[in-house]
Amino acid sequence: MRHRKDIDGLRAIAVGAVIATHAGAPLPGGFLGVDLFFVLSGFLIAGMMATGLDRGTFSLRAFWIRRARRILPALALMCLACLPAAWLLAAPDRFDAMGQSLVATALSASNLYFFLTSDYFTPAAETLPLLHTWSLAVEEQFYLAFPPLLLLAWRRPAAVPALLFAALLASLAAAEIAARGPHASAAFYLPPFRAWELLAGALAGILTRPGAALAPGLAGGLAARLAAAQAWSRRSRAGGAPGAAGLALILAGLALVPPSAPVPGLACLPVVAGTVLILVFPGGPAARLLSLPPLTALGLISYSAYLWHQPVFAFARLASFTPPSPVLMAALTALTLALAWASWRFVEQPFRDPARLPTRPFLALTGGTLAALVAVGLVADRTGGLAPARFAPWQVALFDSARPSPLRDSCHHVPGRMLAIGPDGACRIGADGRPTRQASARPPALAVLGDSHGVELAYVLARRLPPGETLVELTASACPPALTFASDNPDNPGCTAWTAAAVAWLEARPTIPVALSWRHAIYLHGKTEADLAASPSDRTDRILGPLSGPPLPDSPEGAAEKRALYAESLIALATRLRASGRRVILAPAVPELVQPVESWIRLRWTEDGPHEALPPSYHAARTAELKALLPRLRALGVETPPLPPAFCDARACYGARDGRALYFDTNHPSLAGAEALARALGSLAESAPVEGDPATDAPATDAPG
Repeated sequence: MRHRKDIDGLRAIAVGAVIATHAGAPLPGGFLGVDLFFVLSGFLIAGMMATGLDRGTFSLRAFWIRRARRILPALALMCLACLPAAWLLAAPDRFDAMGQSLVATALSASNLYFFLTSDYFTPAAETLPLLHTWSLAVEEQFYLAFPPLLLLAWRRPAAVPALLFAALLASLAAAEIAARGPHASAAFYLPPFRAWELLAGALAGILTRPGAALAPGLAGGLAARLAAAQAWSRRSRAGGAPGAAGLALILAGLALVPPSAPVPGLACLPVVAGTVLILVFPGGPAARLLSLPPLTALGLISYSAYLWHQPVFAFARLASFTPPSPVLMAALTALTLALAWASWRFVEQPFRDPARLPTRPFLALTGGTLAALVAVGLVADRTGGLAPARFAPWQVALFDSARPSPLRDSCHHVPGRMLAIGPDGACRIGADGRPTRQASARPPALAVLGDSHGVELAYVLARRLPPGETLVELTASACPPALTFASDNPDNPGCTAWTAAAVAWLEARPTIPVALSWRHAIYLHGKTEADLAASPSDRTDRILGPLSGPPLPDSPEGAAEKRALYAESLIALATRLRASGRRVILAPAVPELVQPVESWIRLRWTEDGPHEALPPSYHAARTAELKALLPRLRALGVETPPLPPAFCDARACYGARDGRALYFDTNHPSLAGAEALARALGSLAESAPVEGDPATDAPATDAPG
């Protein structure tokens, strides 16, 4: 396949959009640059394969070696460069996770790794150095699976386009459905849902390859029509219209598709269709524009630029307590391009040339490097991030105490996971900390209902129960007490139904005491990280500010009406739970840090404690509406204990006390923080039923709800 400069220009647009988005530029759909890359890969690979199959010269072994030469050397160099930066900047848990992702990247499985480990509790995506390798893994898996399948299908070349088109439609339908449902994370990371983008390019490459019009049957007819359309495009004054339309579609998608769009479904169609139009109809003003030297130069180094931008940005963010400024991000972008040019010049080009590096030495060198990366990753994972070698003892102690519940993965409902946890399948946690989903004649002694802020509290409260008693954990990620309104929280589209089911489950068991725990402030005022760009401030106008996206329905009354909806729903929920006379306690809302606790440990705190993190006014402003609601809750008989002094006093709110971190991220209490909360709640087990109540307890089951 001849070299096309306009394809280099498309690569430049793709990588430029991704880098600009990750650098904080106002380009809503810049993340779709990855989808553009997928279409290009499918086009180039399938077109090259089909041409080789027509001529009888295609070799699977030669194909895979060419792909390895193209991808692996620069990837291995980037991974190696991440290790010293991670050693200096990553907290133990992050260094541990870095090791795991290093192994997954070396084995072309990082998309599977990030699918299994990335959720609501994962550190922010912009601080994960190898997160971007998920897209490389998708392409590598395509390179492994597609060629053998195409070889089998090529026994009947005329049927190949129809097969590809059918597979494309099936993948697109699956992607659209999954991206709008509870398994959006699977749609984003896994190849079956991304296949349609690669197949769109592959179909274009096969139908427009030289000699395709000579094939018999439907494929030949389609290829002949495309060839005629291409000939018209070259002759006619209006022939550049398809390419121009394609470029307009791409730019519109990058500029207009919002980050919250369900991808990789129909929201990706403008970019995918636009790319296919430019590939199928070369020439014209769009091709001339894409062939401009600045774009083709960036296109040549686009692969290395994509490789280097994420770790450069991620480590810069880890190195600073505050978000990088636009000026710094511009400098980091320039550094990325410099590294990309060096990688292209001194790694990509030499390794792709068999004359400079024959196949056997290449395979030995590359294989040995990947094996070394796997070994280093396993060591980092098995040694807990090598914390004693990298941090002072007091820091190691704080890192070790910044722990979540060991049952987060197994007992907390997180939308998008393959195993959903409904009320009927909720965990019953015993005093030994072991969970079971099997009901028994003896009802639980206690229930915890809430969002992710209830997880550690549930675990700690369960450990305080007498032997033989259990606690049922009813927690759902990013789910407010949405009983009387339809939550539109994109992180949990099924929140309202889940809340209703949980309350109904508890109503059927009227003797079980309930502890309620939510991160009220985020639903009332939005995220804290976007509110303060520097150190905590006493200025409440900056704290409250405009409403920044609470997951409540839109209302013409604006923020005040949304907060009123939240308050009335919480009152309604408490009223229903208190109707049986059971004991109901609202856990106090913990303060929210403006940076992860690991950043405080690494960059701000000294050995001397207690470790201050926030002014009390910050927490007071974030929870003012909740405080105003407490008298109404107390009138219903709901207990509302105050925030434990471990978290706040008149002087400050703290992130750590007595050598123990009270958080494991920016806002979730650690096990140590949950212990302080549990002491404030008193002994909830005192009012638990002593004997079983078969009339209200559910039948035994191991199946999750």
